[in-house]
Amino acid sequence: MKLWSRRRLVAEAIALLPLARLLVRFVKIGRWKHTLGASLSGAANQLGAAERLEIASQIGRSVERASWRMGGGTKCLPKAIVAMWMLRRRGIAARLVIASVCKTQEHNADPLHAWVELQSTMIIGHCDRTLYHPLASFGEQPDLPMRPESLSREAS
Repeated sequence: MKLWSRRRLVAEAIALLPLARLLVRFVKIGRWKHTLGASLSGAANQLGAAERLEIASQIGRSVERASWRMGGGTKCLPKAIVAMWMLRRRGIAARLVIASVCKTQEHNADPLHAWVELQSTMIIGHCDRTLYHPLASFGEQPDLPMRPESLSREAS
């Protein structure tokens, strides 16, 4: 990817991050979750899986860089939302997952975490999936692989 293309991705992420932060902080998820759904363009359908993954990885890096350029401190959910918006705009289907830390794990970080994945590869919000229990997913790949323990929690 050319330097100017990378810079445009970072500029796009810088423009979108404040909006995502405001949404997460002041607006209920039910009002904006539809923005994480179906892609807006079919252009990515002409790309191969490897090309879609490369573009998605560039977007993930651009969102992280934009967050860093804005002084850091942006939590995982606004970054994941911005990545989903950017992927959606380019017609790339991905999934945003919101999860909680498993109770069996000692974890000093926030009890919730969000990430975006494409073809089982994390685009943004890299973490050890085994430490988390998925609560919700959004996007064109909403079929979360349910763990047996999560099914028993829902049944009770």
